[in-house]
Amino acid sequence: YYKVAYPLNKGTGDTNLFRLFVERNLALLKVDGSLNYALPSALMFEEGSTLLRRHIFTQAQLRFFYSFENNKGIFLDVHRSYKFALMQVLNTPPEADPAPIDTAFYVLDAAELERPETHVPYPLATVQALSPQHWSLMELRDGSDLPILQKCYRAFPPLSPNWLDFRNELHMTNDKDLFIEQATPGLWPLYEGKMM
Repeated sequence: YYKVAYPLNKGTGDTNLFRLFVERNLALLKVDGSLNYALPSALMFEEGSTLLRRHIFTQAQLRFFYSFENNKGIFLDVHRSYKFALMQVLNTPPEADPAPIDTAFYVLDAAELERPETHVPYPLATVQALSPQHWSLMELRDGSDLPILQKCYRAFPPLSPNWLDFRNELHMTNDKDLFIEQATPGLWPLYEGKMM
């Protein structure tokens, strides 16, 4: 039923209920309507939310996304390591040159949002450049991190998922063709945990 009724929640991993609520509310939202949520911050980071994120970025406008850590007990009945977010999505097609998303990460107290240095303007083009497959936001400590990331991503081509799958790590048997089996000057030996 979920796969039919909630097509933006087809993806890897378990279905998270908050994603179903976001998708349903986006479908109910009138044109130019505003969806404002307090929800798990995983929406902008987890792989299972990729289709929903892509829909938000390409069919609507994410105006702000503020990611909080609960270690000061903002929510008393929730574990202190839990991360949640406040966000606003406008049900308006994205403009040709959209305004950057107003983001803030690692916020411990809502009062921190009153300080301008807490906010990181995050252009949609940067989301596409830094995470072209998953459309994920990268959690940044402050605005100085973004130009560094952009420079790094421009300097090197992305690794092909056909060559290396970071979810599975290197596997001595399945990835045997990637390893050089004889000692060669200038190369480092590979040690596995079981060899220690």
